[in-house]
Amino acid sequence: MLDKTIIRAVVFLLLTLSFSAMSGCKKAEARAPANPAEASAAMQDAFKQASPELKAAADETAAAIEREPTKALGQLQGISANVDLTAEQRRAAEQSMLLLLKKLRDAAAKGDAGADQALEAYRATK
Repeated sequence: MLDKTIIRAVVFLLLTLSFSAMSGCKKAEARAPANPAEASAAMQDAFKQASPELKAAADETAAAIEREPTKALGQLQGISANVDLTAEQRRAAEQSMLLLLKKLRDAAAKGDAGADQALEAYRATK
């Protein structure tokens, strides 16, 4: 009886350690950009190995993220539609788009008509 109890305890301990080790092996996800400068840098980094045309579009978009968020939003939609993006590129574009949408919503709430128009145009494409 004591032997079965010990064996069960050892098996339970091994299973617990195995599951704990497996849960620690998850690849860490990149953190979402907190501001336009981080989003711009993430875009440039993600697209540095892209084809020349895609890299040029991403670089232009990265510059627009900080200066012209309404223009950058449209550019990000175009880039995101590309089926050949890597997971890193897609994630950078999507996270940048989410950041811009939040920025535009905040600006629209403060009465910015341009931001409101950009959000309406974005919603019309969905």
